[in-house]
Amino acid sequence: MSGCTKPYWNIRGDNAPRPFSIVHNRSTTCHLKAHLTVISKLIMYRFFYDYLKPKYGNKCKLLFTDTDSLCCHIETEDLYADMTENIELFDTSNFETTHSLYSLQNYRVFGVFKAFFGIFLRMFSQYL
Repeated sequence: MSGCTKPYWNIRGDNAPRPFSIVHNRSTTCHLKAHLTVISKLIMYRFFYDYLKPKYGNKCKLLFTDTDSLCCHIETEDLYADMTENIELFDTSNFETTHSLYSLQNYRVFGVFKAFFGIFLRMFSQYL
């Protein structure tokens, strides 16, 4: 973020970072990008530590993260059945329309997760 000034933060009681103020000048875009990145990471960390770890315990391993994604190794009998229990956390609009979990309810909703399964060409990870 070259050319940006240092963002200001105010810590709430739950230790969640939030922007203290956004100044309307040339660096507003830089501040906004920094704030959205922090909010995105906070949502991902909460999903992992508040939902995945309590649900799966040692059967869930975080392989790596990116700015807007988590890659996890999860051992379970049926991941789709597990998703059904908390479907409000997932955007299943990318599933086949004939799939039982397919729904447009959370399509492009901020803070929900889109599930991808299998191996993709852009994914590089080693699980030891």
